[in-house]
Amino acid sequence: MAMCPLPATATKMTNLRRATIDDAQAIAAVGHHFWNEHHYSRFGDYIEENAVEALTTFLSTEGVAMWLYEEDDIKGFLCLVKVPVFWSNFFSSSELLWWVHRDVRKKGVGQQLLAEAKVWARENGCSLIEAHNHKGKRLVIDV
Repeated sequence: MAMCPLPATATKMTNLRRATIDDAQAIAAVGHHFWNEHHYSRFGDYIEENAVEALTTFLSTEGVAMWLYEEDDIKGFLCLVKVPVFWSNFFSSSELLWWVHRDVRKKGVGQQLLAEAKVWARENGCSLIEAHNHKGKRLVIDV
């Protein structure tokens, strides 16, 4: 699938990298934005300590997180996990979290995260990325 061109107002962020276990605290610190904007707050309070523990476990296994930042300010992150497609002989990658800061939405930041996600998916033998948009629509993205 061809990528859409970046919008004219695109903010090209050069500080894009894959997270390590050492980044779990920083990502968890902005997790409350994701929690509240995606209405997870209806299930309870965001507990940062739990998020750090979960991210540490996630990053130690089959998962990856990419994050974009300016100086020390996280502007977006995307977490994927590799999953087998049981009725076939291939793997998929499933989006678990995808968040872009309000200040940089509609400026190509999500596309930058997705481009790096595709690289990771290919490197890990995945044929596609399954994701959901903010309206709950399921997306299947070829890598």
